[in-house]
Amino acid sequence: MRTLPALARLLAAALTLFALPALGAVVGVQGLVTTAGGGPAADGTYGLTFSLLDGPAGKAVFSEGPILLEVKAGAFAHGLGSKSVLPQSALDGERWLQVQIGLDPALPAVPLRHVFLAMRAQMAEALQCSGCVTAAHLDPAVFKDLLKAADLKDYVKTTDLQLYAKTADLGGFAKSADLSAYAQKAELGDYVKAASLAKVAASGSYNDLKDLPKLADVAKTGAYGDLTGQPVLPKLGAACGTGLVMRGLKADGSYDCTQGGVTADSLPKDGLDELSNGLLTNQFSEVTASAKTPIDIPDNSGAGVTDTVVVPDHGAAQAVLVTLDVLNSDISKVKASVFDPNGVEYVLHELSGSGNTLKGVWPSPDKLVKGDLSTWVGKNAKGIWSLKVADVAGFAGGKDGKIVGWSVTVKTLSDKKVAATKGFQLGNSNTAPVPCAANTFGMMYASPADKAFYVCNGKYYVPFSLVHVGTAAHPAESCKDILAKAPGSKDGWYWLNTGTGSAQAWCDMTTQGGGWTQVVKCAIADNCVVSGKFLYVQDWLAADMGTPTTGGSYVQGKSLDATVGAATEMLVSVTNPSSKLTGHLHYPLLKEWFSSSGHFQSAPQTFVRIDPNGGKASYSARLCYAPTYSYRVRSLQGGSGFTFLGATSESPSSSAGASCDYGPWGTQMLIRDYNNGLTANWGTVPQNTWAQQAYEHRILVR
Repeated sequence: MRTLPALARLLAAALTLFALPALGAVVGVQGLVTTAGGGPAADGTYGLTFSLLDGPAGKAVFSEGPILLEVKAGAFAHGLGSKSVLPQSALDGERWLQVQIGLDPALPAVPLRHVFLAMRAQMAEALQCSGCVTAAHLDPAVFKDLLKAADLKDYVKTTDLQLYAKTADLGGFAKSADLSAYAQKAELGDYVKAASLAKVAASGSYNDLKDLPKLADVAKTGAYGDLTGQPVLPKLGAACGTGLVMRGLKADGSYDCTQGGVTADSLPKDGLDELSNGLLTNQFSEVTASAKTPIDIPDNSGAGVTDTVVVPDHGAAQAVLVTLDVLNSDISKVKASVFDPNGVEYVLHELSGSGNTLKGVWPSPDKLVKGDLSTWVGKNAKGIWSLKVADVAGFAGGKDGKIVGWSVTVKTLSDKKVAATKGFQLGNSNTAPVPCAANTFGMMYASPADKAFYVCNGKYYVPFSLVHVGTAAHPAESCKDILAKAPGSKDGWYWLNTGTGSAQAWCDMTTQGGGWTQVVKCAIADNCVVSGKFLYVQDWLAADMGTPTTGGSYVQGKSLDATVGAATEMLVSVTNPSSKLTGHLHYPLLKEWFSSSGHFQSAPQTFVRIDPNGGKASYSARLCYAPTYSYRVRSLQGGSGFTFLGATSESPSSSAGASCDYGPWGTQMLIRDYNNGLTANWGTVPQNTWAQQAYEHRILVR
């Protein structure tokens, strides 16, 4: 439905009367709709509302509409009363017709005279007379509104209408009486005559316009080819080729092709979490927090208090955040700023808010008062960052506030590490999936049988136990085995496998690299005799003393045969209880010592000894062994030092490198240090005199 501008008007109306049998009287209305310029309105469908008024600006006694009417060349026609019954009361008296087009203001009402008189005359049809109504029957008042000659003096004469339409041409339009509300001749002075109109007014042709605008070719032809600056369009009918897919369009419209499927360069660098279903990430939030907090804030001090943190090299930042937590009696009196390594200030808070807590994260979700931390995106934020907090109120010297904590967080996209956001499971295998070598360094696997996971160090797999190794429930093979599976284990009692069960043993996890299983300990003033025999190799292998006691002398014997048999090193340790200095004799554990026959002497070994004054010195000695009493055994050393397998008569000054002297007391493996007063007094049966000495001795293997 169309509407007309506010200046549209109803130029004229011709009314005719006809009847519809069941509906009563119907008044035919014809009109011309023009635009404000005087031309006919555009063709189309318009919504018109018709109203009968009891005066030019009177009250409506009948209304019909809006009614959709077709308008062509400006003309329309409608039967008033065809949609709503036109009551007899609407016909009584003087009536004015008012038309409203769409939502535009209603047009000025025009008087209706002749037609309604005819309708009244229609009521006289029942008279059935001819010439029976004369002038005498008419009320003179009927003629009072009709035109007289004098009333036409202001209207145009015939000669004035030469340039206008002739009488015959006006048959279908309004008569003089109907034009009373329209312009008279004198009022047409502001309008133009037909001859004054430009040619285009008559032809409506664009080419008849004067001073035609210069239009582009496309405006004249409507052809796409006449466009200038045409957009680049894809080249239709082209293809990327086998195994290729289109990634995009190049500037000339050709296809930008790449290998089919997903390629590394097409993946987003921060897309690991999406690709792994949220299980992995290479995006990290590296937090550098102050280690000095809490820090008091002085009252009434513009200088305030400062603190610094050193942000490490985390690489290019995706974002930089500052976290601050402050307590103060009134945060509206607090200023807080952070300074980057370049000295640029970022104001976090400045004399605003209420309450006693200032806590936030800047620049998101909290907004900076001044500065822009986003300038650090893509840059390395390493360096010194400082915080300044001032309380401008209170009494000088007072401290009613403090910095509870603060930190600088650098969000990074790492190309150096990956984190599992959920569980991470190693492959399970009871044997190494590949040999450990330099090219498999860092290879890991988990062994369900050993309850441990293994990591290749470039030479061999290092186990990390997943249970408390060395317990009664999970005994170990040796103290060395415990230390390998649980690095950081402390000295103490542990359970070891014996081959037929398990037993407790003391493990030294610190001396000489740790992992030593202690098999003999002679404490101060103890009588180190087992079953009447002096301590020697065969005895401490054969003895089974039960559960050892901490701090006393004991021998761990047969129950540790498996551990001793697997060992490759022996450590003899001597400790001065006063100075706590300890000397160690550390040498290979040679299995020939445990054979039942034969003789053995080692190459000269380098040992550490303790002097009487507590000092330490190195020297060389040879280890000698004879399995029976038929040979005299001693170890030779240069100068003074430890003597192995010797007797009281042996000289401490035997020269290094000499052969072992196997005497009749050859089975005893004694520790004797002449300078430290450690001796063994011999008779036909070896006697232990260690109780007279002031040093603790231990023998350990691994």
